[in-house]
Amino acid sequence: MAFGPNGSLYVADETYGGVLVYNHSGTATTPLTSASLLTPTSVAFNSTGTLYIADGANIVSYLNGNYSIINHPAAYANPHDVGVGLNGNLYVLDISGSAGGLYELNPATGMSQELVNYATSLFNPNDLAIGPDGKIFVSGVDGNTGDGEILKYGEDGSSGGAALNLGLNAYPTYMDVVPEPTPFALLSLAGVGAVLLGIHRKHLRGCAPGVGE
Repeated sequence: MAFGPNGSLYVADETYGGVLVYNHSGTATTPLTSASLLTPTSVAFNSTGTLYIADGANIVSYLNGNYSIINHPAAYANPHDVGVGLNGNLYVLDISGSAGGLYELNPATGMSQELVNYATSLFNPNDLAIGPDGKIFVSGVDGNTGDGEILKYGEDGSSGGAALNLGLNAYPTYMDVVPEPTPFALLSLAGVGAVLLGIHRKHLRGCAPGVGE
């Protein structure tokens, strides 16, 4: 989900195949649908009001009724989540197989680079959020310990600090960052903002993420 410049709430709906839009009163307005959209899973706005949508194997931009698929080298296979950095570049989280990783994508040129590779690690990523200082947070599960974790990176993919351990059998399913102070803060990370988490605790120990939740 993401709030647009007009204050409406935009919700990626993978099953519907589009982006649902709700106004200030919670009333659904005209959804965003297009042949360019197949299975959207994440949305993010930049500072000029362009909406970026993680959709299937692509990142789609939307502005003033126009959709455009951002061309990119065959880097990521399944962009599950997208965020906009302070530098204007997009950060794309791929949670699939050998292409699993954190990528930086220049929306103007389509050039992308892998910042972090998860395919060869024991960390199973699930969601991405970008803080007001540009730090990148990735939630997921440590496959070695079974602990839910939030990893923190700089804009270049370098380590931004120690991982936040959420405990055994905690599987964070979504995450967002809001400026402090906020009465809704569940966790605070180094004063850069509050991370709001949705966590499923698995009923079956040792099961794969998404199983037995």
